[in-house]
Amino acid sequence: MVTERFPTIPVDWNAVNRAMAEGPPGEAQLTDLQLSYLDVENHLREWAKSSKSSPLESQQLIVTANLLSSWRSRMTAI
Repeated sequence: MVTERFPTIPVDWNAVNRAMAEGPPGEAQLTDLQLSYLDVENHLREWAKSSKSSPLESQQLIVTANLLSSWRSRMTAI
């Protein structure tokens, strides 16, 4: 939505997602494994946006990214 409203402003969404996943300073940091899963989530979302993906494949990629995100958040809570 941000990209659609402000197409001339470049946003590094991977950096935004990583910063959001790491949380505020002083909070427990994510492990390297959790950060690796964050990268996988981002790649899945980018793949879903690509023109090479069919609508069904795009939907499945997003579902998979969301599942990893949910699983990663549960790992953080442990």
